[in-house]
Amino acid sequence: MQVVVFSADKAVTKALGALRRSTKARVQLESREDARSWLRSATTGESYDSADTDLIYLDISGLSRSERTKLLRYVIKREVAPVGILDPYDELDDPAAWIREGAVDYAGSALLASELKATRLHAVTQWSRELQRRITSTHEPAMADSRPQDSGQSISSISAESMGAVDGRIEPRFIDDADPDFPRDPIELGNLHPSPADWATVRVGSEYSFATLYVGLDLGPNVTKDASSEFVTRSISEFQQALAETAAPYGGRLWFWKGSAGVILFPFDGMSGDSIIAALRIVLKRVFWQAEGRTNYVTKYFRLALHVGNLEYQVGHRREILVSDHMNYLFHLGGEYAADGDFIATREIISRCPPGLRRCFRRFGSYDGREIWRMRPLRTPSGNLVR
Repeated sequence: MQVVVFSADKAVTKALGALRRSTKARVQLESREDARSWLRSATTGESYDSADTDLIYLDISGLSRSERTKLLRYVIKREVAPVGILDPYDELDDPAAWIREGAVDYAGSALLASELKATRLHAVTQWSRELQRRITSTHEPAMADSRPQDSGQSISSISAESMGAVDGRIEPRFIDDADPDFPRDPIELGNLHPSPADWATVRVGSEYSFATLYVGLDLGPNVTKDASSEFVTRSISEFQQALAETAAPYGGRLWFWKGSAGVILFPFDGMSGDSIIAALRIVLKRVFWQAEGRTNYVTKYFRLALHVGNLEYQVGHRREILVSDHMNYLFHLGGEYAADGDFIATREIISRCPPGLRRCFRRFGSYDGREIWRMRPLRTPSGNLVR
């Protein structure tokens, strides 16, 4: 077994000790800075060593969120070999998301502390091969229908084409059970002004493109009738803190809050779907927040609306009086179009949704000329709605 590891971290080097001493695997340690050039050579056939590579592992330690995302996607999409992720300092907040993106293994600090073993890598390789076999067999046409009348084509050639063969090599496909109308490619946005991932570099008064999440509390009549103003204020403050904590790992920042609604801004580079993941986490955490006492009957129910567009970044009171077509649309979308408990998103941002999460949404209609998508209701194993 040939394993290529892109890293220069001492913790990773130490974790590879047993593996490098093993006779069951050959470990080739490469600098992470050389990953892109090595993979380019591999895909063009210039690298002789890459021909027998069974696994590739990428160390993501010390990278910013943006750098990590770009490098992981680059390595995975090259398809030189199955890709595993090494995370010696547990910096990746959602490893499962990268398994859905195409990675085949994840090793955090606990696993790396006990060193990687050849037996694990063999198991990962077998699992990866079995997964690819299932994907390709799922898309293989039935034998009886695979040869058109009088076409002269062989069954094998039609099968290869139907499964996406390129130069005789079968390309595995992602099994996508999303709504057939789901936008598979990002919608092109005009007048894009990418916002920096580092908030310290965002300039007040400058125009940027942001993914903007409207969060509105569904305050029932009992809230205003029974609760004191102090209790409501304290409850909303605790709710805001929970929102900020959930959005922070995705670069999100609670920008402002007025009354019973507010806006979270997410840096947007034109491609990122991080805001969608963050919003889904907010929906899923509602139940846990109730159990932990972080929310109560004041903040139990809320609605979310996600959009992407340009606005002038301001701070202080200027945020709340900002006149912007984008903000005006967002507040109407969330405050008037979304129903209690909804999470809805415009086609412009939902087209950036990670493939593994597309199944969570269904087309909901349109609002002011924009197509709207809605998150499916959450249900318990018994089929009851989660409330």
